[in-house]
Amino acid sequence: MPIVFANRNITFQLRHKRELRASIAKIIADYGLRAGRIDYRFCDKHHIKRINIQFLRHHYYTDIITFGNLEGNVVNADILIAKDVVQENSERFGTSFPDEMARVIFHGILHLVGLNDKTAEEATAMRSAEEKYLAYFHSLL
Repeated sequence: MPIVFANRNITFQLRHKRELRASIAKIIADYGLRAGRIDYRFCDKHHIKRINIQFLRHHYYTDIITFGNLEGNVVNADILIAKDVVQENSERFGTSFPDEMARVIFHGILHLVGLNDKTAEEATAMRSAEEKYLAYFHSLL
């Protein structure tokens, strides 16, 4: 179950990798799935916008793009996270940067295990799950 954190075009030192990996593994296991290879790549907002345009035809910045697939019950993923957008969001929402980064990391996996956030009801369920796993993450620190 390799969960890889790497930088794409920025310099960034992610903290608490062991606890983040354990939290990601818990999310996947809680939904009855197993982790295959999960690659997180941290980049800047310009790179993520280019990917957003190229693959999703969305012409805007976003904090995360998740490309994933299920092979049987095994989750595999390539996940891009724009560090600067996460930083901007943490300031806008009044959250700490480490908490906002963890929330975004969990958000991508929650999409892969079946949660959506298109409707208000789905967004509420997604936010609740993010809070649950953020609390779990904090319990490991």
